[in-house]
Amino acid sequence: MRGTVLAIEENRYVILDLSGQELLISVDEHSRRDGAIPGDEVRVFVTKDGYAAYIQKIEP
Repeated sequence: MRGTVLAIEENRYVILDLSGQELLISVDEHSRRDGAIPGDEVRVFVTKDGYAAYIQKIEP
């Protein structure tokens, strides 16, 4: 999925997806992250159990 990071909380990211829906994406010690901060556009790959496998920052 693609979207914009709205906020980063302790163990989850709040993402606004392209349809305008806010999604809560859980992260754990296995989640890879590119250092995205609020306002960055990202691509998120989610595992079958609902955790982020990879949060990839999309460079403009």
